[in-house]
Amino acid sequence: MTNLAAQRVLEKAGVQREGVARHAQFRRGTWHDMVVYSRLRGDPRP
Repeated sequence: MTNLAAQRVLEKAGVQREGVARHAQFRRGTWHDMVVYSRLRGDPRP
């Protein structure tokens, strides 16, 4: 959830932020949140 630049790129590409999966990944000894994005075929393009 810390890579804000990647999140901006996804949102500019028309991908919608669906939510946050809290403590979804265990990396390097700690739990990390994961931001979930999606784009459906019928969604309007940016």
